[in-house]
Amino acid sequence: MIKSKIITLSVTISMLASVMVFSVLGVSESVFASEYQEKTTTEAKSYQTDLFNDAVITYKNTAKINQFDENNEHIIQLLDRNNNVLAAEVTNLQTLETMAVTRTGSEVIVEKKEKNNDGEYRQITEKYPLIAENSEKNGLDDLSNNLLRLKYTSWNYTNLAVGKNIFESLVNIGIAALITFTAGVFGITTIVAELLLEYMGAYGLSSGAAIASALDTSGNGWIGLYVREVWNDSWTVYHGTQHRTM
Repeated sequence: MIKSKIITLSVTISMLASVMVFSVLGVSESVFASEYQEKTTTEAKSYQTDLFNDAVITYKNTAKINQFDENNEHIIQLLDRNNNVLAAEVTNLQTLETMAVTRTGSEVIVEKKEKNNDGEYRQITEKYPLIAENSEKNGLDDLSNNLLRLKYTSWNYTNLAVGKNIFESLVNIGIAALITFTAGVFGITTIVAELLLEYMGAYGLSSGAAIASALDTSGNGWIGLYVREVWNDSWTVYHGTQHRTM
């Protein structure tokens, strides 16, 4: 399953060290409920949301912007020097409805501009808690693939998890937009996010419920990010890292 693209992977979990530490164990389902705010504007003044504008200002001296169009969606990525996604914005070029995502040390923030039946745009802000478990190794057994002549360390928890409802809220999202959104949620590169989605069977899915189900393999309502190292068969050459969720 893991082909030559693994070689291009880079270690991306170092930036997760700043995440605030909480315990996953014993958290009730009420924690899944996002904070919800709504306001109405008479028109869409620009493609950029307030959330994305604020992120650009915050990281103006340390980040760069990458933007492109794909499948009637305009995608803007705010990237750090390692190409990890600090914030992202996706605009439907037909309806001008927009979704933006960024993260802090304790939560993922999603802002949406949706068009009402009367032609006005309402702005919705949702906040999803980031949950980090204060533990060390929570990995699976070591796996080896002799066919590809690669070996893998055990899966290790990155101490980062988010409620599955953040993905359940997605509607008819395109592939590039899903990759960008996932990278923004976890603060990883789009390359890593794409391979993560492929590994989990979520690549190409457009239904938020289907995406969330594919990523929440434990079925507990949380999507935790895991990583393992990839080496050659003699454990002498390090190729990079591989990510998955549970």
